[in-house]
This record gives sequence, structure tokens and C-alpha cells, in this order.
Amino acid sequence: HMGRWRPQLVLDEWRKSRESLEDLLGHEVKVASVPFGHYSRRVAEAAGDAGLRFLFTSEPVRRTWQVGPCTVLGRYSLVRGDSAARASALGSTSGSLSQYTQFVTWTAKKAVKRSMYPVYAAVRHRVLDS
Repeated sequence: HMGRWRPQLVLDEWRKSRESLEDLLGHEVKVASVPFGHYSRRVAEAAGDAGLRFLFTSEPVRRTWQVGPCTVLGRYSLVRGDSAARASALGSTSGSLSQYTQFVTWTAKKAVKRSMYPVYAAVRHRVLDS
């Protein structure tokens, strides 16, 4: 995943992606999202160096943080079938059980991904490509 690439390759990928989107959209692109949630500080540094100013991770957190010129933001995920009440709870600024549950689940998955990445990647690839 992107967090494991050589720094120059990460920077080149951000630049190429940003430039392609700018050509397609006809205006400047300053916001991006980390592919598949593979955030690392190095990925954010490269995003900032490539001209991006806001970078979304897939981590369900409310706080933001700065990495060079890039503001990094987490996000909560809705899935098909989620109720309006769940959407409201995930959007709460005061914290909610839904936010806490999503954070705990994400943290557990992140630990599994890190410790068993090759197995996780093979299973994910098989499931998504079938």
C-alpha cells in the first residue's frame, strides 16, 4: 500500500493524480483522500509537497492535525441501510456511541492489517475481485 512505497514514488503519485484531476475538472485541486485508508505521516508529507492542502484518511476521528502545509482529517463512514439517526450520530460534534463503535472497530481492523498485511491483502483482493 501507499504507506510502504518509496517516498519519491508517493510524491510522484500524488502529483500525477492531482494534475490529472485538474486537467479533467479545469480547476485547481487541493483536497484528496488516502487510497484504501493507508495513511502514514510520510503519505501526508508527500501530499502537502504535491500541492494538496487537505487530506482525508479513513480513520474515524473528529480531530484534525497539521502535517506541513496539509491539514489531515478523519472521517466516519455510512453504509447502505444506515438510518438517518445513525448518520446524525456519526455527524455529532459532541461524540456518540456510533462514533465510538466505529473508532473501536477501525482500530481493531488497523491492528490486524498491520500484523497480517499480506494475508489481509490477499483476502481483500479475493473478496473484492470475485
